[in-house]
This record gives sequence, C-alpha cells and structure tokens, in this order.
Amino acid sequence: MVYDGKDDPNRQESTEERLFIPAKPKISFSDLDRRFRVCAYCRVSTGHEEQASSLELQQEHYSKRT
Repeated sequence: MVYDGKDDPNRQESTEERLFIPAKPKISFSDLDRRFRVCAYCRVSTGHEEQASSLELQQEHYSKRT
C-alpha cells in the first residue's frame, strides 16, 4: 500500500491561495558569447629567493586560467 497523505485524519485543507514561482532556467556559462573582466591576486610573503619562483608559478597559473 502506498501512503500519499490524502487519507491522513490530521490533515487540514488550506484555504490560503498559493503563489507558484517557477524556477529560473539554468544558464551554462559555456553558452554565453561574452567575456568577463577578472582580477587575480598573487602574494609573496618574504623577499627570499625561494619566494621568487612561487610568484612566477602563481603568475603562470593565473595567466593560463584567464
């Protein structure tokens, strides 16, 4: 037997009017034919030599993504 809640003795019918709000259609960003302005923030915490390569790696990474 499938219970659908219609036969529930504690169920009360609502007399309030309900507002149906349809969902917005999902937009695929690959379908958009426009460009976005973006900004990347790279940070190097010290002046040590090892950090110079870290900055270069961050710059390379974000250059490929934008």
